[in-house]
Amino acid sequence: MSLSLRYSGMTDCIIPDAINRTNFYNSFRDLSNLQRFKLPNRATDLDFVAYNCASLVEGFCGESTTSMRYGYYNCKNLKTAVCGNSVIDMYAAYDTCVNLIGKAACGPNVINMGQAYRNCGNLTTAACGNNVVNMYHAYYNCANLTGKAACGPNVIDMSYAYEHCGNLETAVCGCQV
Repeated sequence: MSLSLRYSGMTDCIIPDAINRTNFYNSFRDLSNLQRFKLPNRATDLDFVAYNCASLVEGFCGESTTSMRYGYYNCKNLKTAVCGNSVIDMYAAYDTCVNLIGKAACGPNVINMGQAYRNCGNLTTAACGNNVVNMYHAYYNCANLTGKAACGPNVIDMSYAYEHCGNLETAVCGCQV
């Protein structure tokens, strides 16, 4: 039986640092009532961790987290993005988090941010670290982005990165990020 069926009413989940587990792939997927969770700081894999958790209001990213692929996909009540210093892959991490507001997060070691903030229409400020290589669809359909379109010096793929972002005023690519 999946966790989402067994614990469908869960609103909070705290897993203490004493737990040695590092892989939390798919742990809370589709828990529609989950609002908050905390994992051990040694957690490395947050792929699909809170995928489709519509009630989630707070995200988590530990000191050791390296992957957030689809981690918060479709978390419609999430307001703030988080991304730690160890994160390398945030592909579709916040895709369709329609209520994210303010500034996007991108850690200094992120390489892949393809689709990271796609369809996050309430974001106002883009972010892109110096190590990012892939920005494919990164901010696609983020209509409320204003100011600068961010792009690090190592970006190779910017396909559709700022498609449907008509309020941007300036594009800056390369070392001026």
